[in-house]
Amino acid sequence: MTSQARMSVARSVASVAVAVILAACGGSGAAALPLGQTATVDHTQLSGASPAPKTTLAITVVAVHTGTQAELEAGGFDLDAGQKAKTPIYVDVKYENKGSAAIDRNLFVSLEDQDGNLITSVAIINIGSAAFAPCTDNTEGTLAPGDQFQTCSLFLVANGRTPTKVSFLPHDPGKETQFVYWSVK
Repeated sequence: MTSQARMSVARSVASVAVAVILAACGGSGAAALPLGQTATVDHTQLSGASPAPKTTLAITVVAVHTGTQAELEAGGFDLDAGQKAKTPIYVDVKYENKGSAAIDRNLFVSLEDQDGNLITSVAIINIGSAAFAPCTDNTEGTLAPGDQFQTCSLFLVANGRTPTKVSFLPHDPGKETQFVYWSVK
C-alpha cells in the first residue's frame, strides 16, 4: 500500500465477537425502533479494567445511507476485487453516557439483511491523513459521564443483500441482554 493509501479495511475484533454472538443467537422478534429514536440501555465496557466500568448509554441511530465505490477510492481505501463489488453503507450513530462511569468509546453497531443474516462492519484505519469525510470513525478515547459523540460505521454489502435493521447488543455480565434494533427504512 502506498503512502497515499491512508486507509485500509480490516474487520475489527469487536465486530467479530458480535458476529459470533449474533450467529449463535440468530435474529430476534424484538420490535425495531425508527431511525432517530433513542434507546437507553445498561452497558458494561467489553475490555480493560477489572472490574469493567458499567454505565447507562443512550444510543440513537441517526442515519443509514448508501455510499459509492468512487468515495472509497478517493478516500484511499485498499480494497480487493470482492470488496470492490460491494456497496458501501454508512451508519451514523450517536452515543451519550447517561450513567456515572466513564467507558471507552469503542462502541459498535451491526446490520442485518432481509433474511436476518449479519453484515459485519469494517474498520476505518486512518494513517495520519484527514478523516474519511463520508464516514468519520470517532471511537477512540473515553466517553465521560454526561458526554456524547457521533460516529459512523462502514459496511460493505454484497449484491442481493438488503440491509433492513441496525442492531446494538448491550453488554451486562451475569444478565441476559436483548438486542436493540432500528429499522433501516
